[in-house]
Amino acid sequence: MAKVLTLGGLTIDWLQMPSAHHGPALGGNAAYAAVGAYLAGAEASVVAVVGDDYTPELLAQLTRAGIDTTHVRLSAGPSFRVLLDESGPSRTISYLPGSGRNDRLDPVPAQLPDDLTGSAVHVCAIPTASQRCLVDAIRGRARVTTIDTVIIADQIEPSADELLALAREASAFLPSREEVEQLWPGDLEAALTTLHEAGVSRVVVKMGADGSLGLDADGLCWMPAVETTVVDPTGAGDAYCGAFCALLADGADLHAAMAWGAAAASVVIEDYGAAHALAGDGRRRAAERAARLGRPASARQMWGQR
Repeated sequence: MAKVLTLGGLTIDWLQMPSAHHGPALGGNAAYAAVGAYLAGAEASVVAVVGDDYTPELLAQLTRAGIDTTHVRLSAGPSFRVLLDESGPSRTISYLPGSGRNDRLDPVPAQLPDDLTGSAVHVCAIPTASQRCLVDAIRGRARVTTIDTVIIADQIEPSADELLALAREASAFLPSREEVEQLWPGDLEAALTTLHEAGVSRVVVKMGADGSLGLDADGLCWMPAVETTVVDPTGAGDAYCGAFCALLADGADLHAAMAWGAAAASVVIEDYGAAHALAGDGRRRAAERAARLGRPASARQMWGQR
């Protein structure tokens, strides 16, 4: 069983729907990535910082499923408080008044376990400077390192050069299509090739309902999304990353890691919040879906005919 540490944020989430309001709920990319690793059968640990307003019950939702939270540090002041608003024509995500900030709530190297031998580490989508500190601290200590990214106007705006430098040091770089199109505009397949030829060993672009597209030394791989009823899309990409990281740590190839990423994401989006996927038969459903995805005869052909 792989050991996966997810380094990122824990949030208190509220979800506004046209006719309902949900929250406060467990959220944050570190939580969703840990859920993804859990669904893939890994031993997951969260490395994050929370404020003194963070409800203990939210962390207990992780620990009851066996996800380690001993590396979550408490900081005086507020936690990240996030509103996910789906009441209008388009989905918006915003920090609520009084929310904490990345400069106080990003995880730091001192929170990492002393021994990372055999472990896999997923560095979630947090500011690039924080990612750089963590990657420097992990270098040469973990079996696998995967990295995500995020672009938030006027808040988190990584440059292509900064991300490329980080991605070269990772086992896999896992951005979204929107992020790739903004940072490396043009044809998506050409962007993957550019990154791979620049020294990124594996690149996987998450594309929501269009699946995911990956490239490594063995070539191109397209993975369809699992068809399911979407209740709440929050955290799908993070769950994908956690499961992908777990499979890579177990020695899986790109196709198998992408299949498990898609399967974990599909379980997470079937209800509200992160915690529901830790209850019931989530692991079984993820395993069945990963198995059903199979191995395509020609990933390049399937991508062209999608």
